[in-house]
Amino acid sequence: MLLAQTLLASFIVHAVVAASPPVVEVRTDNTVVTQSCTIRIAPDVVIPDTDGNGVIQIVGDDIVVEFEAGSVLRGADVGDGAGKTPWDRLAGIGVSVVRGSGVTLRGLRVRGFKVGVAAAGTPGLTVEDGDFADNFRQRLNSTPLAEDASDWLWPHENDEGQWRSRYGAAILVERSSDVTIRRNRVRTGQNGIMLDRVIRAR
Repeated sequence: MLLAQTLLASFIVHAVVAASPPVVEVRTDNTVVTQSCTIRIAPDVVIPDTDGNGVIQIVGDDIVVEFEAGSVLRGADVGDGAGKTPWDRLAGIGVSVVRGSGVTLRGLRVRGFKVGVAAAGTPGLTVEDGDFADNFRQRLNSTPLAEDASDWLWPHENDEGQWRSRYGAAILVERSSDVTIRRNRVRTGQNGIMLDRVIRAR
């Protein structure tokens, strides 16, 4: 009988309810994230990246960052009308993964930046289910009558980060490995995914 009770006790499983990740409301530039969380941004709020290092900065390992439904990170009010910022004058980074491995960015919606997401030295990064519309694009000088050579992308110079500074991207990953980018949507922008010295990307 004692043996049976001991065996029964060894099979008892205690249910653990995982706590929901905290909600971080982003109101200003240079918001630093060091743990898994849900990002909340009030409707129509515009937050420029004033110093070029990312409005949201993620630092740490195995962090999952997800945008709350309806939240959009806007760096500028984009367009051709009065008071709007033209697409070729967009600047800054929306979300920057500063350092860390195994970071997951899920459901990000980023508008009005030179670079939507920038990550460097971040092995195991995953960017999924994002929407990166209305970010940087060059104003072309070519016409139906004549091509202008300044419109060409020049891939041969990148020792000083010219790809990033000249052309921008929805998602930029540098010096990383085992990166997964899936189910992201990019509209009305120049470059979608830019990989620089990245291996084993999927």
